[in-house]
Amino acid sequence: MKMMNAIQIPGKGEKMRLVDIPVPQPGEGQVHLRVEACGVCNGDSIAISGFAPEYPRIPGHEVIGIVKELGAGSIQWKVGQRVGIGGHGGNNHVTGLTMDGGYAEYMVAFEDRRCCAANVCRRDHL
Repeated sequence: MKMMNAIQIPGKGEKMRLVDIPVPQPGEGQVHLRVEACGVCNGDSIAISGFAPEYPRIPGHEVIGIVKELGAGSIQWKVGQRVGIGGHGGNNHVTGLTMDGGYAEYMVAFEDRRCCAANVCRRDHL
């Protein structure tokens, strides 16, 4: 089983911790991303404060990543494409609150809420 590093909130009101966990696999209508960058936002404190419906939770809802794998039925994106992910996680989810976010090496996201970010975050474009 392939493992990854992630920053995780273990429980309501607990401090974030660096953990080694299994790499998530995409489900139906999801894409598997290699995270390139994730913004730090005060919104992440909502999960730390205890408003996530379940723990542990990986925060982070301002993500840029590369599509590494497509879940069943995913047709909107291609492997290798750079995408951006915001707070609305699709399928009634909030990225980093009701589903794991981008404070990790990899994450899964619903394909219907991604946007193309072709040249964002590339060192040769800064």
